[in-house]
Amino acid sequence: MKSRHLTLNIVHPAAIPLTVAALLIPAQIRCQSVPEISGQPATIRVHSGRPLADTLDGVQKVFISPVAYEEAPYESASDLRQIPIVTGAGLRVESSRPSVAFSVTLSASDSTAYLAAQTVLYNYTNAGLPGVYQAVQKNGWVNVVPVRVASAGGSICDVTPVMSQRVTFPRAVRDARATIDLIASQISQESGVRVKVLNVPFMNGATLEMGASNEPAADAIATDIAALMGRQVSFRCLWEPTEKDYYLSVEIVTPPNPYKGPPPPRILHPTLQPGPSTNNPWFNKAPK
Repeated sequence: MKSRHLTLNIVHPAAIPLTVAALLIPAQIRCQSVPEISGQPATIRVHSGRPLADTLDGVQKVFISPVAYEEAPYESASDLRQIPIVTGAGLRVESSRPSVAFSVTLSASDSTAYLAAQTVLYNYTNAGLPGVYQAVQKNGWVNVVPVRVASAGGSICDVTPVMSQRVTFPRAVRDARATIDLIASQISQESGVRVKVLNVPFMNGATLEMGASNEPAADAIATDIAALMGRQVSFRCLWEPTEKDYYLSVEIVTPPNPYKGPPPPRILHPTLQPGPSTNNPWFNKAPK
């Protein structure tokens, strides 16, 4: 492994680190952290309610290579904590993952994002943290998916990743965000679990000319859309246990390459488009 003198001296409670924008959860409900990366070999440290997501974000930063992640649908009381919150409408109880400290030191043998992701999963399991995950090596990116998780009753159940659901839609020029919305809608229909689009890395008015023919939703985003943009693309599909919904965010991992790949999506008559709901207290934009 090449020397990586990286230092991200950051601890932002309640923030999930995404390149373009972030899902912000009230600090009393869930504490997220941006990974701290330092030393050689690289050590990634987080203190978070989503230690696996944040550590994989650190791997993505170290290797500057896409590491997509889908969170297991946590429902067991042993994996969650209940937080009472007083609102204007009265008392509300929210479910969340407890915040834990987690760290991984990558050795010289962790020479790729895929090998590093496997090391992270090995350490995650040995730390006794919930959910069983698998790293799948794709063409130019890594996909970390849930395999098993404890059910609400406590029994261990197999998980079918929602992002493995297959999508089909005709090739057409569409608003770029609408393309992600279309993919999320088909995932929801096929899986029976609602997937909501949170953040996307497109300018208002950007379009994509794209179609899909019975391919996994994960590939449609991290392979097809990445090829159309000429940029590496990753995603986070995060489970909200109180709502029992998934929230999908797409992010760019690398800057555009002026010499290879197709140009970024065309801008056709840009107009203001609604982004994530600003009325929902679960959402906010993070500074770039």
